[in-house]
Order: sequence, then C-alpha cells, then structure tokens
Amino acid sequence: MAEREDIIQLISKIQLFSSLDREDLETLADAFRVETYSPNAVVYRQGEAGSAMYVMADGRGLLLKAEHGTQEKKVGTVTPGVVVGTTSIFVEDERDVTFVIVRPSTLYSLTRTSFQSVCTVRNAIEKNLNFKGRDDLREIIQAKGIQFAWLHTDAGEEILFCARRHKWSFYRRVIRSGLVLGLMGGLALIASIVFSLLLVGMVFVLALLLVLAAMGWFYYLDWRNDYFVVTNQRVIHEERILPLLGQQIIRQAPLRNVQNVIVEQEGFIPTTFKFSEVRIETAGPEGTILFDMVSDAGKLREIVLRLHRRYETRSAAERRADIRREIEKRLGTHLQRQGADAVEEEAFVPPPPAPVEAPPEKRLTLGAVLGNAWRSFRAYTSLSIRIEEGDRVTYRKHWLILIRVVWQPLTVLALLALLTVTRLLDAWPPLLLPLYRITTPLGMFLAFWVFLIPNLIWLWWSFEDWRNDLYQITSEAVIDRKDTPLFFGERREVQAPLAQVQAVTSAQKGWLGRLLNFGTVSIQTAGQEGTLYWQYVYDPASVAADVNNRLHAAQEEKIERRDLEQAELLAEWLAIYHQTLHPEQAYGGAEGQLYRAVDEPPPVEPEEEAGAPETPAPESDRPPPYESL
Repeated sequence: MAEREDIIQLISKIQLFSSLDREDLETLADAFRVETYSPNAVVYRQGEAGSAMYVMADGRGLLLKAEHGTQEKKVGTVTPGVVVGTTSIFVEDERDVTFVIVRPSTLYSLTRTSFQSVCTVRNAIEKNLNFKGRDDLREIIQAKGIQFAWLHTDAGEEILFCARRHKWSFYRRVIRSGLVLGLMGGLALIASIVFSLLLVGMVFVLALLLVLAAMGWFYYLDWRNDYFVVTNQRVIHEERILPLLGQQIIRQAPLRNVQNVIVEQEGFIPTTFKFSEVRIETAGPEGTILFDMVSDAGKLREIVLRLHRRYETRSAAERRADIRREIEKRLGTHLQRQGADAVEEEAFVPPPPAPVEAPPEKRLTLGAVLGNAWRSFRAYTSLSIRIEEGDRVTYRKHWLILIRVVWQPLTVLALLALLTVTRLLDAWPPLLLPLYRITTPLGMFLAFWVFLIPNLIWLWWSFEDWRNDLYQITSEAVIDRKDTPLFFGERREVQAPLAQVQAVTSAQKGWLGRLLNFGTVSIQTAGQEGTLYWQYVYDPASVAADVNNRLHAAQEEKIERRDLEQAELLAEWLAIYHQTLHPEQAYGGAEGQLYRAVDEPPPVEPEEEAGAPETPAPESDRPPPYESL
C-alpha cells in the first residue's frame, strides 16, 4: 500500500498527469510496475522501439547518444523524479538515446498497452491529460483519429503529424468565385431593369447564388480531403483533386531521403494569417515535396528534421550494438580458452534418430479425386486480386478490366441461349419472325452447339488473359508479368531489383477510378527498366505502401548486413591485436596456465618490503564505468 502511495505521489508531480484527480491517479498508479536495476544495466538502447515510459524513484542513470560516429556521448542524467520515454505510451516510437543505470535504481514503468487499457476503462484520464508544452503528444492523439488506406500499421507505421492547408485556401476560392458571380449577377440585374425583364434578372441572380453555394460546397470538400502527413517512416502529400468523383495523387518520400526542409513566408496575407510554404527537398527522384499554406510550419520542419536525424543516428547505434556483440563473441571465446595445449572437449554426437514408420498409403478413391478436382477448379477460377504466398505478393488488375474483356463473349452466349430456347418453345418475338421462318428447332439447336464452342474458347481466352497479367513483389524485386494465352501473343516479364527502386507513387484518375478505388502505381527505377506502371490495380495507395515497405525492409537488411560485416572485421582485428599483445594469455604459456576470465578477481601481488600495501577503496565508493562520462 505504501508503494502504491509512493507511485501516486510521484506521478502527480509529472506535468502530463498533474491535472488528474485522485481517483484517476489511483487507477493509473495500479498500471505501473516496479523494476529494479543494478549498475551498468541498460534499460533500453538507442534505435529500439519504445513501448514504455519510466519514472526514476531512486538511484541514478545516464542518457547516452551516438551521433554520426560510434562514440556515445552523455546527453542527460536521470535522477529521482525524472521521467523518460513519455512518447512511447502514445506511439511506437524509436528511442533517441540509450538509458543506462550507474547506481542501484528503482524505476516505475508504464507500458503503452497498460496505459491504453486504463484509458479504455476510464476515458477521463486521456481527456484530462495536461499537454502544456507537449503539443507533439496532442497532435499524435489527434492524428490517431484519422484513418488512411495507405497507412501500414502492420509495419509499425504511425502518424506523427497531420494537417490540412490553412483555411485561407478555402476562403480565397470562395471569395474569388463570389466576386465573379456577383459581377455577373449585377450586370444581369442592370440589363433586366433596362429591358424591363426584372423577373428574368431575379431568376438569373437566384441561379447564380445556387451555383455559388454548390461551388462553395465543392471547395470545402476539396479542402477537407487534402492532407499533409508525416509518419515515423515517410512524408506524404495526399491530394484529392475532385472529391469522390475525381483524382487522387499521393506524393511521398522516405525520411531517409530527406536532405533539407525550407520554410518560406512572403507577402502580406501569409504574414497576417500566419501560414507558410514548406519545401521538403529529398535525394531521390521524387524531388521536392511541397506543403503549401501550412499553419504549423516550424513544428512540421522540426518533426521532419528530428526524424531524419534519428535515421542517421540509428545506424550508428546499431553499428555499436553489432560491434559489441561481435567483440563479446570473439574475445569471450579467447578469455575462456585453456591454451594451445589444452585438450578440446569431444564433440557431442547426437544419437541416430529412431526410425520413423512410413505412413500408410492412402487409397485413391473417387471422392478424393473429385475433391481435388473441385479445389483445383476453385483455385483456377478465383477472382482474388491480391494473393500472398510466402514472401511473394501478387496483384491482378481490377475486376472492371475482367468485365470489360468478358462481356462480349458472355453477351453472345446469352443471345444464343435465348434464341435457342425461344425457338424450341416457339415463342419468338415479332421482330424475329423473318428468322423464325427460315429456321427449324433442330437447326437452331445444332447452330447453338456450333457457336457455343468458339464462344467458350473466346470466354476462356479473355479470362486467361486477365488472369495472366500479374504484378508481383518479392523480397528482392518488383515484377511486371504479361503472358498471353496459347501461342498467339507475347510472354513478357520485367524485373527490377528493389535496390534500384528510387520512388513509388500512386494516382487515381477519373470519377470511376475514385468510385471503384482503382488506379496506377508508378515505380521509378535506376535500371534499364525505367519506370514500371502497374495499371488498374485495386487500392493503389495500399499497393504503393506494400512496395515501400518491402523497399524499406530491403534497405534496412542491406544496412544491417554491411554493419555486421564491419563489426566482424573490427572484432577480428581486435582478436588479432589481443593475441599479438598477450600471446601467453591467448594461447597459454609454457606452464599451460589458464587465462583468467573477466569476472575472476586479479591475482594478489606480493607485498613490497618498503612498507604496508595501500588499502584499496571500498567497492561502493568506486564510480561505475559509465560515471566517467
């Protein structure tokens, strides 16, 4: 109970929770966990995904940060009452620093899952949080309420900034249209008075007012559907030119390609209404992404540059971790060796596996054959336009394209069936009486079967042609495959390695594309393939996000592989240096003396005759290794 009261007293002093009442604090305190750490323990490392916040109850810790080099520098001290990692209870954000303990410490931790559960039980907690001075947290919570089809939460992507253009963008268009229509209405009234057609003039003015209202509503929808978004992985400008019945363009760039963010504010109106133009310059072919008429331009610039710096420093932190693991693996082996003349332990030879009885052969029955045939038929005729098999994702063109290529053979088949049935039933319509006189039921029946076979072939050809146009993503490449059925067409396959992909954009054109949610994904590459156009794909924003996620994963894997190779090389150099500097320790001396382990205390030196040995300082008074930072 005393521990719970201590947590309540401690978190009540945190500004974020300072506005909560006693009952909310008690509920929140029950979600905290008590954790104890010894000196040199690492609570979390730079670059890791954050999932909890920590409050120091007693003890001492340091915050270390690796910049462009591999040397960590002290950037802060954690003392009792200090809070770290607050952002992690709202969003899965990467740690900016490494938190290491230098003295025995007790921490109170609150995970994001526990905090969300508490807020679900008591909605007042999240509503009453004090975000004074933490506008970034307020924006994260507000952005969570906005859903985008292209957002990949499965890959850990979360929105950190989301804004629309300044309202002046909407007002300017309405005022401009109002002035033009007002001038037209004024001229119409003057003309109606001159020619004594006042009623006609009034009707015309009323029609202009209705047009202005419709245009205002259109401008409002257009303003509401344009977003400037920054996630923890990329910057996006979503532009919907014509709401619901128009075009959707998504311009995006990964944060690692960002080079500079320029904010400009020129003119009387931008200065008065406090909005600016933000140009995000990138190193990729996406060029400059423009965020025009942004209210919080300074905040946007700060977020983008902070996230970009995180990508730069994360590689340094990961490099340090790889080097640390490799050195521990290499030098740890040397530290535990018994020398060159030590007898190696016999390798463990596992016993031979017990013989596995072969399963009884399954008898092939008619039901099994029919079941396999039915499953194969269902798989072949499946209309799935997104198929995920292992690391390969396959996309087909939209169902609308399938309808466009099969409606003709289906129409011919339907007419043949209708004519045959009506002729056999002697129920032809009057318009077809001339055809009725020159045909017989038997002749019509035979004609039906004669035309049925080529039409079925035509239908199969159209379906197979749609089915064989594939767009694929693997862990190594993007593929555009075209295979015309039989021997009458082409077989084409264009592959572009993910390493050559430079930019991915998606667009929806026309009211039909917006209504049925299909469009084109453009994949710009640096190879001979040029730009791949994936046309008529369903939900192009999600497809582009899939490609970007694979591209991001491939680049991360390449960086990790490079850093691991460097770590292995550095560890090998250190091992050789260790062997060269201390050959008797690395390989064993003439007596075959064991090399002492790291945790073994140093040997006691013999006392000098000159006097008593100096008394070493107590262990508790010695500063921990990180204290020198």
